[in-house]
Amino acid sequence: MKTELSRYSLRGETLPGTGGIDSAFLTLLRKADQELGRLPAARARVLNLVLCVPKSDRGRQLNRAMQAIDGIIQAHPSRTIVVQIDPQAKPDGVEATPSLRGEHIGTAAREIMFERVDVLAKGEASAHVAEEVFPLLVSDLPVIVWWLGEPDVDELGFRRLANLADRIIVDSSDFKNPISGLLRLSALTESSRTQWCDFAWSRLTGWRELTAQMFDSAATLPMLENITGVVIHYSGEPIQALLLVGWLGSRLGWKFEGKGGAARAGSSTLSASLRSSKRQIEVALKHVRSTKETVGSELKELTLRTSSDTFQVRRGRNAEFAEILVDRGDGPTIHQTLPLPPETDASLLSVELMMSSRDVVLEDALRFANEIWR
Repeated sequence: MKTELSRYSLRGETLPGTGGIDSAFLTLLRKADQELGRLPAARARVLNLVLCVPKSDRGRQLNRAMQAIDGIIQAHPSRTIVVQIDPQAKPDGVEATPSLRGEHIGTAAREIMFERVDVLAKGEASAHVAEEVFPLLVSDLPVIVWWLGEPDVDELGFRRLANLADRIIVDSSDFKNPISGLLRLSALTESSRTQWCDFAWSRLTGWRELTAQMFDSAATLPMLENITGVVIHYSGEPIQALLLVGWLGSRLGWKFEGKGGAARAGSSTLSASLRSSKRQIEVALKHVRSTKETVGSELKELTLRTSSDTFQVRRGRNAEFAEILVDRGDGPTIHQTLPLPPETDASLLSVELMMSSRDVVLEDALRFANEIWR
């Protein structure tokens, strides 16, 4: 049974700068208590979530991100800091607007309040985002930076912001050159405490799990050494296909030998030759048109072949499920339909907020994918 909610919101005055935000929140809380007439409202926050929105990525992406944050706010209550960056805007300066969103859950005696600060950094101030964000952070809580679009890793403002963060979240499906961009982000954070993650990689979790399950038996496990072909169909950008073959190659100890065509400049297939300890492996990443609007990148099908066997994971007509095919040349063919984990921004964000260590499997997959792409 779904818990009944009643919602309340209150917006404060816009401040010239980011100092004094805690006093502004206390004023809002007192006003909320007077208007609601219940016990004093309780603030809920276990982390600082900084959403950075460059001018070019406003609109639909910002709305999508805020919907994701609203979807996970009860499980991961945060002080949410939405920073809109506009280097061309005048006059130079920073504006900060605090607001409260309250939820009265069931028969609870008091309102639970979630904090949000909207920051607009204009002109030269956009180069000093870290300095403006720092006074807004709740001390002793983790700092998660979610950057919409592709960050300029070489830009000093981003580097300073990265130094504040415990974790940086990006979606490389929105990058112009995803592999290069992720490698630069990985290099930036390599010698620091800051971790990073990528939604394009997170969307592969279900595909990696289902692929591993096909070989999770005494009869099929030895077939991994006999793979001679990998074919991946995808729509949109090739980043997920590249990371998936990067995961296979780095986990199975394959070596890169050479490549054929590139999935650029109108070419629809990227091909490469790999080698395991026993045999040659031909890889083909094939772009297909999607029957729906594809945001960024989407996998359609993964096929692994030996000389006599086929192992396949295919996205079903209902995108929440995958169709599994295991065709052993000397045995019965197995068909299964299994659920895929949700790939919404809210579900991916919720998972990433619970991570607390570097994803070395992603970094290995990225380095292998770079061998194929460069």
